Amino acid sequence: MAEDRISVSALALLAEQDPQQLQLRAKSLRSLEFAAGDSTYHAAFRDTKFQTLERLVLDASDQNEEHLLKPYLQYALKAFIFFGGPISDRFLETLQESCPQLEELLIDNPRNLISPEGFLNFLKGANCLKRLTIMYGMDRVANDDVFVALATRSDLQSLQSQHTITAELISLAERQQINQHGEARLFPRLEKLVCTATFDGFVRLLPHLRQLAHLEATIISDGANSTGSHTLLQAIPASSPHLRILKLECSVMEQVFISPSELVHLAQGLPHLQQLEISGRVRAPDLESDHMSLISEALPDLKILHLAFECSLTEAALIELGRNCGSHMADCELWGSYALQNLEGSGVFFPVLRDLVLGRLVPPASGNANSQAVNAARLMKELAPNLNSFDVVTEDSFSTLVYECWTG
Repeated sequence: MAEDRISVSALALLAEQDPQQLQLRAKSLRSLEFAAGDSTYHAAFRDTKFQTLERLVLDASDQNEEHLLKPYLQYALKAFIFFGGPISDRFLETLQESCPQLEELLIDNPRNLISPEGFLNFLKGANCLKRLTIMYGMDRVANDDVFVALATRSDLQSLQSQHTITAELISLAERQQINQHGEARLFPRLEKLVCTATFDGFVRLLPHLRQLAHLEATIISDGANSTGSHTLLQAIPASSPHLRILKLECSVMEQVFISPSELVHLAQGLPHLQQLEISGRVRAPDLESDHMSLISEALPDLKILHLAFECSLTEAALIELGRNCGSHMADCELWGSYALQNLEGSGVFFPVLRDLVLGRLVPPASGNANSQAVNAARLMKELAPNLNSFDVVTEDSFSTLVYECWTG
């Protein structure tokens, strides 16, 4: 029976004390993870074959040399998670040839030894690849041609890449897809996407993402012709109604204005959401606690909510959120202003809430600040008894007092 895992240091000890036992253990391993410093043991395994290895994780190291990694590249390998080291196009050829069942690849910082052409050749032969993460250290490799090759694959299920998606790039991929397959549909089976895109590029991409369940996007400026947020927020539920996770960060030159109706429309069009996060250079000054009632009613399965932008939410928003999603809310960040004393007697309860961030605490208009802080901290402990982390975005003397009382 194949073993799930064993520490690299334990294997290295076997290599030193009982090489025969090492080979017996290696034949049954399905997972092997090299943490920081473990790469010094590569040489100890140079004559070992890991015939049943399905998952390999390698922390970044200059000792992740190509010839030292070959023992792990076996037919059964399905996941290769590589955080950095001196590997080249030649290594990718070996990986492709030795591991024809490879389904998952994470690759970062190959020390500029991999070329865009070499990576494209690898993709052409990696017929089983379904999940791909291209980290920041691959900026030189992840160019337009690589994106087009990925967008036109028929079986890609997950893609994480920071190469900027523009409207022109989507048009290029669509033309190539039409030439190859007679239709413009991109990413036909994609379920997870983590990307960086311009406003217009993102809106152009969205109609292709019909099967998407997980979307994380950083939106950047693309000049004076950028599409407004209303187009973006309307397009998401229309194109990807099955989303369970949605994270949007607006990293633009000018702040983006969002109306409450846009946020309500977004929530009502994505009834399966379990995680919603919106942050960055965003303003929604008209967003008030009454809107939280509509948003939380539309998202009965919501477990994580981050609305990290200027708004007019108050403690009443916490009450509405607690009524509709309190029983399973685990992580919450709401900007706005909160008079915690007004939660007294509200009945709001978050039994599994672990992390809470609030925009600003409203200090008492009168009375002793210390006693008010003690009372506020007591209310926090009562409404969220399992809270591990509590923070306030706009710190002042009163919020500091509340925090000290909560941790005390």
